[in-house]
Amino acid sequence: MPYFASSSIRSGARFAAIAGAILWQCAAAAAGDTRVNARYDVTLAGMEIGKAALVIDIDAVNYTAAASGKITGVAQFVTEGKGSAGARGLLTKEKPQPGSFAMTASGDDKQIAIQFGFERGAVKGLQVTPEPKPRPDRIEVTEIHRRNVLDPMSAALFVVPGTGDVTGPDACTRVVPIFDGVSRYDLTFEFLRQEAVAAKGFAGTAVVCAVGFRAIAGHRLGRKDIEYMENNKDIAVWLVPAAGSRVLVPFKISVATKVGTCVIEAKSFATRRVEPRATAAPAQGNAAR
Repeated sequence: MPYFASSSIRSGARFAAIAGAILWQCAAAAAGDTRVNARYDVTLAGMEIGKAALVIDIDAVNYTAAASGKITGVAQFVTEGKGSAGARGLLTKEKPQPGSFAMTASGDDKQIAIQFGFERGAVKGLQVTPEPKPRPDRIEVTEIHRRNVLDPMSAALFVVPGTGDVTGPDACTRVVPIFDGVSRYDLTFEFLRQEAVAAKGFAGTAVVCAVGFRAIAGHRLGRKDIEYMENNKDIAVWLVPAAGSRVLVPFKISVATKVGTCVIEAKSFATRRVEPRATAAPAQGNAAR
């Protein structure tokens, strides 16, 4: 295979592994009122290059989210990669309030592990292994950049306030500040349309949002991939409701890259509301005296 072709697949596959790790771990989460359990295929220019999975549990005030992703298909011949991520926190009527985040990713003989917590909206206890190499062209991440932010997993939960259509235009209109342990960036969302979607176990209406990317800190000046993403007008996410809630989660993501469109799309998607079990009253004869 010519070098440029293998290099292109590596670039797309790495994106898929990172996206799978950040956005989606097929693991047991704490029991909650609402659960989402989804599995995704990842393709680049129509070719399968990865798999991802997502589990989310939500109750009246808490959430947990766990995800995993790995490279599969033809991409395995030129690169390798896998990752997992998880987060938990409080859920308000307006947005998640994260409490902790952790992720690991590996590929091509490289590994990274990140974990941190939150205190009053600010990142605390940050640990990154290995630490990023100091570079004169890297924009420093300061304490200010670590305040009033979401981790990447918590950012995947879209709380829609009010009582209107949960998949209406208001679902998209927002700017989400994200800190992933290394970089600080904003994602902006704008309403595009509503669209019918279906996967094994699910059929319903998704709200489709255009997504914009803006690097804030932690990146290196002049990086062509950063410039490309900041100017990328072909990024979109399809969001669907978690059962019985006003929380939306990703059903599909589409990102144009230099080597073709990368798509993460649910192939199975199960969401259900678990009603609290009624506590049986003690029998009259066994009542405590």
